[in-house]
Amino acid sequence: MQMDEHEEYWRIAPEDATVTRVAFDWAVTVQVSGASTSFEARIESAFVLRGPDGTESVIDPEGGPAQLAPGLLLLHMGVDHVHAFKDGRLDIGLTGGACVHVDASDEFEPWELTSPEKTRIVSTPAKELAIWRG
Repeated sequence: MQMDEHEEYWRIAPEDATVTRVAFDWAVTVQVSGASTSFEARIESAFVLRGPDGTESVIDPEGGPAQLAPGLLLLHMGVDHVHAFKDGRLDIGLTGGACVHVDASDEFEPWELTSPEKTRIVSTPAKELAIWRG
């Protein structure tokens, strides 16, 4: 996973990347694959999905099927950018202006990114990031 450090966030370069899988259990897992990158975002807290038309849905991984259904809109969407903010937030920018936004948490790890080459970024309860590189 190629990562570039900026003052407030890490940028994961998703060149020609697409959401290739969305899975639901006690989290929402989003698989992103592209020409030069592949990673999985596992989101374990409620998050905001803003559609291309600006409509926002709050998706809670512990919600029922009707509440999780808007998450299926992610499937096959192009990924423009991924920003892992140093204060624990995550933004996944999608084609057409859609976006996934996950807030940081004081109580638990709301999200993590993992790649096949063993890079792992975790938003910690201290509202910061823990990063391991493979």
